[in-house]
Amino acid sequence: MEFLSGPFKIRDILLHNDNWFIFYIQYSYLLRPAITENVIKVLSCKTPLLGFHLYTCPCCDSTKKIPHSCTSCGKIATDKWITHALKTMPNVSYQHITFTMPNEYWPLFRVNRYLLGELPAIAAGTVIKICKKGKKRKHYLPGIFLAIHTAGRDVEKFNYHIHLSTTVGGFSIENKNKFINGSTIDHKIIKSMWRYQITTLLRNHFKNGKLYPYPAVKNYFINLTTFNKWLDSHYQKSWNVFLQKPKKDPKQTVNYLGKYLKRPPLAETKILSYDGESVTFTFVDHYTDSKQTKTIEVFDFIKALICHIPDKYFRMVRYYCFFANRVRTKYLKLLNPNFKPGPAKHISYAQQFYNSFGKNPLECVCGHVLLLRSVLFAKPMIDLLQKHNLKASRLTAT
Repeated sequence: MEFLSGPFKIRDILLHNDNWFIFYIQYSYLLRPAITENVIKVLSCKTPLLGFHLYTCPCCDSTKKIPHSCTSCGKIATDKWITHALKTMPNVSYQHITFTMPNEYWPLFRVNRYLLGELPAIAAGTVIKICKKGKKRKHYLPGIFLAIHTAGRDVEKFNYHIHLSTTVGGFSIENKNKFINGSTIDHKIIKSMWRYQITTLLRNHFKNGKLYPYPAVKNYFINLTTFNKWLDSHYQKSWNVFLQKPKKDPKQTVNYLGKYLKRPPLAETKILSYDGESVTFTFVDHYTDSKQTKTIEVFDFIKALICHIPDKYFRMVRYYCFFANRVRTKYLKLLNPNFKPGPAKHISYAQQFYNSFGKNPLECVCGHVLLLRSVLFAKPMIDLLQKHNLKASRLTAT
């Protein structure tokens, strides 16, 4: 058996010993289309299958191919989102709130993935109701953005929770052109509202026959009485809703959310070893705030990663109230007349490389700057692989 030496890449672990190919043969009937599509992109990363930019030197005719990459590392996509968010979010105070639920509910949301799409509106709705029912002359419409997070710090846990940030203040309900300062949200009130809304959500879907159990709770799904008994046992518990102290600008919150959005649930820098059979990695335990080490079998490692891949077109980031896309420009111009909508300025590959390593990747050995000669996009090849993904790991390994 071959062994890999560090640093360890997720792509290399998938390809090593045909791990992904064997895994796919065994579990293909359980895999969502989004999983196979994203794994194929990872396996194809920086290979001719994704295409490349071809550069030539105008002096010595040297050539250089820069292969296209996927978004498996997520750094470029994360940096773009952070840059755009900091450009968009007004410079006012923000409060960050993390909504969680009992861990017995996590497998239920994994089995019934459609429920994930309903969580953001519930979380944002609790904040909106509180802001609209404030004290006299303090009724306001806040700006809210949030991210859905599905992974626990040890990767294997399916910890579904919401990271939400709201402006501490907003546009007056009485005078929609006036921005007023608000107050921090009461912890007891929002925790009670969140708990009630999630319980109601699960009960309604059970009544409509749309809720499927996982094995450990199957006996509670016999009828509405037994199901309500199960819900009530968790309703009586104390649910954790974490409210951070308000920050004077969005920088810290945006940077915090950014690391959850486009990157895999486990950073490759945390992978300590891979011996061909198991993977060892580190994580910070949320309860003890201490660094822990964990070793799991390679197929379990693959399972732990791919289950967090969202379905295609599923939006992991949502915007509400005066941050909503259809009204954002109108309200942000009231706060800043010079605000201009649009994406953040594009940063070229060469500039990104220089920012990270202090070197221009397009500089030829003779000292001249390489010029772009042609670009090859390989989308048809990727489409072909998706139709015949049984062969994907073998093809991308060559």
